[in-house]
Amino acid sequence: MGEPAAVQVLNGDRVIVKDGSAISFVGGAQWADRLPALIQTRLIETFENGSRLSVGRANSSLNAQYLLSSELRAFQIEAARGTALVEITARLLTTSGQVLAARVFKAEVPVAGAINGASATRALNDALQQVLVEIVRWASS
Repeated sequence: MGEPAAVQVLNGDRVIVKDGSAISFVGGAQWADRLPALIQTRLIETFENGSRLSVGRANSSLNAQYLLSSELRAFQIEAARGTALVEITARLLTTSGQVLAARVFKAEVPVAGAINGASATRALNDALQQVLVEIVRWASS
C-alpha cells in the first residue's frame, strides 16, 4: 500500500483551516510527519488491528493479490462550520492495475470549543479514524 496521493497543500505537516476559498494554518500546530505518510501508517495499523488481511507498504516484499491505492481529498478544519473534514478516495486494484472497486469515504466531526492546535488535531484524528475503519470494512468485505 502506497502513500495516498495528495495535492501540495495536503502533502505537508501543517494543520489546515479552510474558510471559504481561503486556506490558513493553525498556529503552533503540526503533524509529526507529512500527512500522506501518517495516513499510510494509520491505515496499515487499522488493517492490522481489525482485519484478517495482510497488508504492507508498497515497497515491502509481500506477494499481494490486490493493491489498495488512495487519494487524500480533504484533511482540514472547516472554519465556517466548526468541523474537521476528512475525505479519502480508495481504489481496490488487481496487481495488473485493473480497478475492481472504488469509493469515496468522508467523515465530519465537530471541533470542541475554539479552533486551536489541540481541538483541531483531536477532531481531525476522530474523523480520520472513522474514515479508516470504513475503508478497512469495505476492503475486507
